[in-house]
Amino acid sequence: MNNLGNWSAGDLDAENVSAGSGSKLAAAWHRHLGCVGCPNTLLLVYQDSNGKLQLMNATATGWEYYALSANPIPGSGLALTLLWDYTLMSSLRLYYQINTGHLTDQGWYSAAQYQNLKSTYLRRDGTLYELLS
Repeated sequence: MNNLGNWSAGDLDAENVSAGSGSKLAAAWHRHLGCVGCPNTLLLVYQDSNGKLQLMNATATGWEYYALSANPIPGSGLALTLLWDYTLMSSLRLYYQINTGHLTDQGWYSAAQYQNLKSTYLRRDGTLYELLS
């Protein structure tokens, strides 16, 4: 068996955060070498004891906390990913399951990116379309 070296405790334990029973975790590093506006932070999403999704953002100055508007089923699987396109602007996508049993997702752009994208047309699958109106 290969030795993975020595692991040590990180700073998350000092935050005293508790996820709800059955909560899953999703994490993403919000950075890409060519990305304009990527904040270079570590993101962690989990369900709290009320089943609401919470996002923790590990910044250079410490952890920041955000409640998300998503309404997943209790214990839903979670996936969080960074997307970027040829404009070199990034967004985040969170995937989860809702009470109908269907999978769904929510996307996020920074406020500055949202303003830039409101009138930007992007090519996806060979079709031009207005991303946000």
